[in-house]
Amino acid sequence: MSGLFTHKDRWIAAGLLALSFGYYFYSVMDTVTNARTWVDEVTYLVKSYRYVTGQVNPYTATDPTWYMPLYFYELGLWQKYMGAGMTYGRLLSAGIGALSGIVIFDIVRRVTGNWTASAIATATLFTVPAVVFYFGTATPISTVSLLCLLAVWMVVIGVSRPTQWRSLCLGVLFGVLYFYRQNMILVLVALLPVYILGLRQNRANHFATVLIGIAIVAAPILLTFPDRLLSYAIRLPLITPLLSNLNLINDPITLIQTNTTGAVGLNLAFSKFVLEDLLDAYLLPYAGLILAAGAVVILAPEGLRILWVAPLIFFFLSATHYVGSLDYCQTCILPYTASYAGIGALCAGLAVSVIAHVSKDQKLPSWVLIGLFAVAVIAYNQSASSVATRDEYRFYPQAMLSEPRPIPERVETEQLAAFLRENTDPTKSILPVHDLVTVPYALFLADRRFPVQGLNLRHSYRVLTPGLSDSERQITYGNLEREGLWADETLDNWIAKAYDTIVYQVDPRDRDSNLEATIGESFARTASTGFRGWNVHVYQRRPVDTGLQIETP
Repeated sequence: MSGLFTHKDRWIAAGLLALSFGYYFYSVMDTVTNARTWVDEVTYLVKSYRYVTGQVNPYTATDPTWYMPLYFYELGLWQKYMGAGMTYGRLLSAGIGALSGIVIFDIVRRVTGNWTASAIATATLFTVPAVVFYFGTATPISTVSLLCLLAVWMVVIGVSRPTQWRSLCLGVLFGVLYFYRQNMILVLVALLPVYILGLRQNRANHFATVLIGIAIVAAPILLTFPDRLLSYAIRLPLITPLLSNLNLINDPITLIQTNTTGAVGLNLAFSKFVLEDLLDAYLLPYAGLILAAGAVVILAPEGLRILWVAPLIFFFLSATHYVGSLDYCQTCILPYTASYAGIGALCAGLAVSVIAHVSKDQKLPSWVLIGLFAVAVIAYNQSASSVATRDEYRFYPQAMLSEPRPIPERVETEQLAAFLRENTDPTKSILPVHDLVTVPYALFLADRRFPVQGLNLRHSYRVLTPGLSDSERQITYGNLEREGLWADETLDNWIAKAYDTIVYQVDPRDRDSNLEATIGESFARTASTGFRGWNVHVYQRRPVDTGLQIETP
């Protein structure tokens, strides 16, 4: 297809790229400076800084994180040398996200030889508001997107000119990708067969070399964190329950799922499927990418159906990520899709190239058809979410960028951090009781210690199932604490004897509970402030009355 466009179209592509990157940086800086935070951001910011500065050891009882380690150290080192906090972390993500646009351009250029199609592919990615939003957050999404696209890029150049070194590099990329985000094993499942089948000879050797590349990454990481990382690395939907049922592993989560109820799960929970969740969190915010992927399947003539690989991989990743997350988060497909949205954007470039090819054969006005297609894709990207069924998803992510209060969240959180710094003891660990993730983030900014469960109490809360024996209850409580989860008895123990300082906003289990009164029996309220429409109180444990009286002479 390389001869379909003339040299002047490189200037058109350059103009499109300039507009795309200009729009991207304008939009992503809106997220960096104005977006309200969310649980994943606070989790990564706090944990990464603690790990790199040596405050806690990950994958131990001190901090049993379930996430893979590499992004923690990317973000932690960045915070250590650039400064702790959300703004610096978001700027890192925004810069890495821009690299995804460059890699997309080069992939489409290599496959099609069509510079205009390549530029339109980049524009497609950068005009998806949800993608730009997540690329501007302090999460691994932009890095994972770049790694995913680099793996596709390596498949493209490896199939065209295979060498053992390229197969090794692909394996290393797969390994790095997995230890950034566990669910990216699905990218390996999708791309590795494409790569091996695309080779014309020595397939077994190349397959073995890819596996060696994965091992080169996995072995030192697993040896660095020997305590519990291996058990977390193989903790996946379907796989973990299967291995546990076969008695091949003894995973605490299996017992926790049997003996408790709560948000955490690893099963295929088709009963939790809700069409509105799929519509609001995937079909509408990513409508332009879906249109582009569908166009490749519909328009590619018989001789170009090899291009179907890209849309089929995109739809495979979409379906498996959605089904895999149903048991613990029905709308997580929204941030998940941003991690591999670049493959959907590739489809836009491939579709443009197909339109150019078909229109030339049919003597149709190619530039008109390409223009209409590009406008349609970008228009869907920008406006499809306007018909979402719920306000928080309408024109996503506007709800995360608009400020419902006179004081911006960032400023008010810094004010809360100053209040906590002034009214708490830096030598004591603090128990935050809340359902606002900005409360533990303010404690982090105030340089105060708190338990790992305090990051997201609502999500990590479990309720024991009725009818358990005393021994079953004790075993279950032990597993909960080792996994960074908690139940009612855990909270009772924390209040009774584990912490001398409590920062209380609201009971995450029940806003109308009498928990604050219970705290008041052993603690004295020493300070209060307003925060985001709520009262935040600091409680200090009262001295124990021994009943002894000392007579003075």
